[in-house]
Amino acid sequence: MRAIHVLIFSGWLAMVAVGSVRADLGQLKIFSPDQPVSFFFRDTEATAARHTLTYEEWSARYSRLAGVMGKMLDEEVLGRSAAQPYYRRFKVEHPDQAVLLHANGDFRNPLADNRAYHAGHWLYYNGARVLDAVAGSGDEITVRVSDVTPFNLTPYRVNPKLPDDVGLCGLTVDGKPDWNRAEQTRLIAIDAKQGTITLKRGLYGSARQTFAAGQAYVAAHVAQTWGTTNKLWQFNLSTTCPRDAEGRGAADIWSSELITSMKPGGALDYLDGLEFDVPFIRPVTLGRNRQADCDADGRADDGVVAGKPVYALGVDQFYRTLRAALPDRLIMADVGERAQRSTATLNGVETEGWPHLRDTNFEFWSAGLNEQAFWHARARAPIFTYGLLKFRDGGSAQTESEVPLSSVRLALAGPVLVGSAVPIGYATPAGANGVWDELVGGTLGKAGWLGRAVAPVRHLALESPDLLRAENLVKRLSSNDAVIRAGANGGITARARDAKAAQFTVRLAGLSHQAAGDLVVSLTATAEHMPDYGSDFYRLLAVDIVPTGGTSRRGRSDPAPTSPVAGEAFQSFFYQRNVPAGDVDVVIVAEGAQAIGIEAMAIHAASDCMVREFEHGVILANPSFAPRAFVLATLFPGKSFHRLTATAAQDAKTNDGSRVAGVVTLPPKDALFLIKD
Repeated sequence: MRAIHVLIFSGWLAMVAVGSVRADLGQLKIFSPDQPVSFFFRDTEATAARHTLTYEEWSARYSRLAGVMGKMLDEEVLGRSAAQPYYRRFKVEHPDQAVLLHANGDFRNPLADNRAYHAGHWLYYNGARVLDAVAGSGDEITVRVSDVTPFNLTPYRVNPKLPDDVGLCGLTVDGKPDWNRAEQTRLIAIDAKQGTITLKRGLYGSARQTFAAGQAYVAAHVAQTWGTTNKLWQFNLSTTCPRDAEGRGAADIWSSELITSMKPGGALDYLDGLEFDVPFIRPVTLGRNRQADCDADGRADDGVVAGKPVYALGVDQFYRTLRAALPDRLIMADVGERAQRSTATLNGVETEGWPHLRDTNFEFWSAGLNEQAFWHARARAPIFTYGLLKFRDGGSAQTESEVPLSSVRLALAGPVLVGSAVPIGYATPAGANGVWDELVGGTLGKAGWLGRAVAPVRHLALESPDLLRAENLVKRLSSNDAVIRAGANGGITARARDAKAAQFTVRLAGLSHQAAGDLVVSLTATAEHMPDYGSDFYRLLAVDIVPTGGTSRRGRSDPAPTSPVAGEAFQSFFYQRNVPAGDVDVVIVAEGAQAIGIEAMAIHAASDCMVREFEHGVILANPSFAPRAFVLATLFPGKSFHRLTATAAQDAKTNDGSRVAGVVTLPPKDALFLIKD
């Protein structure tokens, strides 16, 4: 029966493969004003590629929301192209649901079909000259090199047993790497005393090369593992990437592959769009004594050549090439510490792990909200952003049982409060339903059950007194490394004194904070763009609160809240918990040396509790470390509510279906979705 099913399916596929199967983007459910908007994330791809479910079973499971996303190419996970028939048929049968490709934005599996790529299309660290002759035969070779320190047998936190992959190439007449004559190898051993490295040769389909003594060069691939058994090599997407015989760089070939597949008649012509995972704007650095060599001259540059951010500019051009060729498709990208900022080109972003991948403590609460809100305001229309519920502990994703349900609710509430979608893919609930009750109204089982937002999101802290009141900001602000001037409407303009500065600081000193507790800073700012980047490339502002005269003790896991800022005014919020009583300084750190303008600023001694009202319900959110009371009669006069009724195996204690009246007290780091009576 399985064979008969496959034959019937293949025949059906041949019939639908001709002609467009896509609807206009405006008809997609992901753009419905009814909240919450949700879709199925990468959970869809493995079952489709392996056919562990029949198509009918697969479609029944994944057609309940607003769309599906998954890998359909073999660029990262081999074998995923086998999923294409399922996704194509799904699009035919559900034209109002989005079908979106998940693709790695910077890395590619070296075991994939990479025949179109030149050896110089991969990114390498600074390497070393090979001092010995290299024969054209032998599976292994030990050679003396000018420097062994750029090589590492255990460079990866995940799968530490995997050593560097190493490119071996010739040298040009001026002594620079010549990737036109190259082979791929793997590091086996390092002998620092002898100054030698041992390599396994002729890997990944490459042919062994012959070089005279002193006429070869070796460099480790910039690569990551991300939990896979094989490495992933980073593309050299920079504008200085070496070209092949046809004058093409890595970005030219990668964009051409995607464009060809998505054009009419292509293997992925049914797609509504694609999302790039981890599209860094700076190269990865793993290990000491090495950085990426984007212009392939044998010297580390970390993506900046002659003062120009060549890697960031190359990534931006890659997006622009795709946008020009695919004007009617969604193009999104993962946003984060090293991620893209091309707001004029992209339709939106993914926050992988909202508000941050390793943040069950919600230290990144403000940054996550600011990021999503900024992209809603500045991305290319139609705008589609989402925050993915995903927490990691170390290197692996946590299961549903390891994540507190209060954290789940708060991580679901944040994106919905600012109008973003929330996909289902990691930390999924137990039981066959596989969808969090908050996204479908519990036993209502209805996508978009909250309906349209009837009011903007409310930061309740803003309804408490402003500690700054109407004080003159210019007189209160100071900086050793910035020039501060009075601006319009009582605001200020600040610019770094040194035009080459990487950042500058503005300090609001001596603010009296009478009682220990939480503080929220509201800041409306404008910014000039950095001249070496495009005008749509935003900058980051960080706001920290420290005792007057003191310094920040924040680290990577507890950072100062940040916000994008670019061009016209944008209001951001910076929330800090458990600030000691006394005088404090508010420290504003601006990325880049160009001017920022602070048009308005307020500081409130309150928690950043938030609420939003929709047609059929409300969301309450408490990101603080203490219980907080929400007075429903004051917040939503004349309205009454009841709790969701939980489905099997979900939180029946919180979502018990009971009526809610008067005051609702939320525990620390929790949220609540309520239904209107």
